[in-house]
Amino acid sequence: MPTAATPSTHRAAGLRGWCYLELIGGGKGLGEAKQAMLQRADFLAAQVAKDIAAETDLEHRPITDGQRVVGIYRRSVMLASG
Repeated sequence: MPTAATPSTHRAAGLRGWCYLELIGGGKGLGEAKQAMLQRADFLAAQVAKDIAAETDLEHRPITDGQRVVGIYRRSVMLASG
């Protein structure tokens, strides 16, 4: 069961991380915000799946809860730091 985060518990994450953890981790009265964040995460995952399917010419096959997925996806990335 999630408990409310405190700044001292998540000092490494900083204030922004603490606010995020409060929002998703058990802050009272923030159920709608949490639901919106979960919906956004689902949307972004679907977009990534769509993009990968288009780039690789492979069909995206959604999984069901508890189904195991095995595989390797490798891709080169250009880092802003050089």
